[in-house]
Amino acid sequence: MKLSVKFSLVISSLLFVTISLMVSINIGQNSDFLKDEIRKKGETLAHTAAIASLDPFLRNDYAALRRYCISIASDEDVNTAAILDNYYIVKMNNDIITLGESWDNKLNPLIGNYSVLTPIKLAAKNIGYVYIEMTVANIRDELEILILKNVLLGSVFTIIGIILALIMAGRITIPLNTLTKFASSVSRGQFESIPEYSSSDEVGILSNAFNLMISNLKNYIDSRTRNERLTMAGRLSSVIAHEIRNPLEPIKGAVTMLRLKNPGNQWVEKYSNIIEAEVNELSGFIGNLLDFTKQGEPDFQKLSINMLIFDIRDLTIEYIKQQNNNLVISLDEKIPESYFNPRQIKQIIMNLIMNSVHAMESKNGVIEITTQLMEDSIEISIKDNGSGIEAKNLKHLSEPYFTSRKEGTGLGLFISQLLIEKHGGSLQIESSHTNWTLAIIKLPLRSQYNK
Repeated sequence: MKLSVKFSLVISSLLFVTISLMVSINIGQNSDFLKDEIRKKGETLAHTAAIASLDPFLRNDYAALRRYCISIASDEDVNTAAILDNYYIVKMNNDIITLGESWDNKLNPLIGNYSVLTPIKLAAKNIGYVYIEMTVANIRDELEILILKNVLLGSVFTIIGIILALIMAGRITIPLNTLTKFASSVSRGQFESIPEYSSSDEVGILSNAFNLMISNLKNYIDSRTRNERLTMAGRLSSVIAHEIRNPLEPIKGAVTMLRLKNPGNQWVEKYSNIIEAEVNELSGFIGNLLDFTKQGEPDFQKLSINMLIFDIRDLTIEYIKQQNNNLVISLDEKIPESYFNPRQIKQIIMNLIMNSVHAMESKNGVIEITTQLMEDSIEISIKDNGSGIEAKNLKHLSEPYFTSRKEGTGLGLFISQLLIEKHGGSLQIESSHTNWTLAIIKLPLRSQYNK
């Protein structure tokens, strides 16, 4: 049975019991009220008759007494009206058949009726009695109508209550059903967040907690998957690096000996240069692999990030110009010195600059480097107007060995990401395909450094 049906049944049952209790109380109160009105009416009629019949009673005016009895009995709520003497002998009655009879055995009214016995007094002495029996037949009719009205009214309110309960159950259980649906999705490995609820009730708290749980679980799984891939890639990289590096030095030594043995030989010089260039490129690739597998804790030093960028400019400006590109630097002079690892930060920025140069493909592009002091961090931006990055590739940039360039290794940006994380910072890449790429490095501002 669905939760909404259970909720509706519970609410409907409570509502039915409540309405039934209210109907019963209302009928009881009205019944008591009507009976009390009959009693008061009987007492009033008897008291009035006792006063009015005093004189005819003393004169034994039976005709007048009969008129009083018939007049009183004509009331729809009166069953019997009688005048008794001091010995309870019937002197007059609306039914003359009982005249002269003793009323002792007839003082008990019919079941459910009310009787009133009021003395006829002369000088504070009882000389007779007025007996009136009030019928409740009319009350029964009124009570039946009242009961019918209350039952109908209670039924209408019960039906309305059931409809409202179904609506409320739907409103309450819809987000719970949504939670159930997304929980089932999570069990199948689909980590989708549920729509946020603005309410501050238990459902809103539960949905927010569920989203937080999904986010934490997804981050944990992504982190674990990433660490497993890093471990596997690191082991493979270490083996490949050592296996390739071993013959490189002998090759370079052989090239040097080849030049020495053949001085002035243009053919030897040409191909020696090619061999040496390729060996150096391969050596750089091996260096990246080893950097990837041997990332220890960085050695932090207090330095000016702006001065470090000036040093990087001096190292790269000629190469950038040779590629028919320009370098523009805009530095925030308010940035104080902070603790960084200069070699690693230099490696990060130079790698991003080289990526920008490759993206512009010697098309007279511009590389802009800016620094800005934030509240508790330093922001370094490197922007180019090159070919940009396709949207589908942006999410893969931090993965090892992912590259869109044929000659790329896919390790430069990945290693840069690791180094920045070791500094407690972050790297964000934004791009418009065929137009521009922006790399934003955020590093924490440290006035002191504790390992």
